[in-house]
Amino acid sequence: NFSKGGMDVATLDTSLTIDSGGKLTQEDNTTTERHRLAMTISGDLVVLAGGRIDVAGLGHDKANGPGSQPGDESCGGSYGGEGGVGYWQGWMASNTYGSVMAPTNNGSGGGYRNTGTSGGGAIWLAVGGGVSLASGTAMAARGASCYATYGGAGSGGSIYLNAATLSGDGTLDARGGDAAYDGDAGGGGGRIAVILTNAPTLGNVTLRASGGKKTGPGGGASGAAGTVYVQTTDHAPGRGLVIADNDGTNVAAVTTIPARTNAVPGELQYATLVVTNAANWRLTGNLEVGDINIYSGCSLDLNFRTVTVHSAEHALGGGTTNNPGAILWIPRVEGSVYWWE
Repeated sequence: NFSKGGMDVATLDTSLTIDSGGKLTQEDNTTTERHRLAMTISGDLVVLAGGRIDVAGLGHDKANGPGSQPGDESCGGSYGGEGGVGYWQGWMASNTYGSVMAPTNNGSGGGYRNTGTSGGGAIWLAVGGGVSLASGTAMAARGASCYATYGGAGSGGSIYLNAATLSGDGTLDARGGDAAYDGDAGGGGGRIAVILTNAPTLGNVTLRASGGKKTGPGGGASGAAGTVYVQTTDHAPGRGLVIADNDGTNVAAVTTIPARTNAVPGELQYATLVVTNAANWRLTGNLEVGDINIYSGCSLDLNFRTVTVHSAEHALGGGTTNNPGAILWIPRVEGSVYWWE
């Protein structure tokens, strides 16, 4: 087992295999962001059955982090998606934050007084060769679930993976923490970005960044979907897919785009946005994207803003838009330009 401390990037000039019972992790954060699992690996990364890369619940402590709510609020932590609102329904969800395409932040804690839980940690791996995840294995950056009355679960953390290839049947998991008791709220989903330099697909690997689910009696709500960015050899740099998928759970909390704090300006101008599986997005500012698809059961809240789509106009995919605002379809003209006099 190996636990990395600090924010610097560790370097391994060889391949790495994690055997059954082995674990690669980070040190636990508390009230500030002091630790993440950041490594460069020159060769391959192989996770065998029973091995794991696990930073679940090692992000910001309860009621701490840029996506936590100040004061006595039973909200889930936010990161890629908003955390759910707990017992006190008049309160607002907390801020989303950070980069979509290069996420490296820890997740935020949820909480009400002493009953919240921690956000997920941060995994940042640059692998020169291939990454293989055996069936049942995971890179896990989930928020911690909350099982205390009037509590808030932590948001998912981040997984940022650069590699030549990705194979196997494992999972990349940055879901928000679940909530089960009276007044509890689920954490918002975290952020995942996978960039492959020598493969057109992810194999059978599953990517999950949905919000944490609220189950059980009483008030409280589930969290919103986080974000997943996928770029393979089928995509030019920056032109991959940005996906919001809430695992079929339609909630009041939303995935805000751009993030409310520490967003990267212009980051999505060539990317294709995909809103699916009961996710709901809300614009927090004017936005430029390469294309957009909103599938049935999903929505985009224009929120009095404008999204400029650099594609020929097409049907959105069965989803809806709401609130005043505009979608401008302006295909991007690329190639050589000649001028005659």
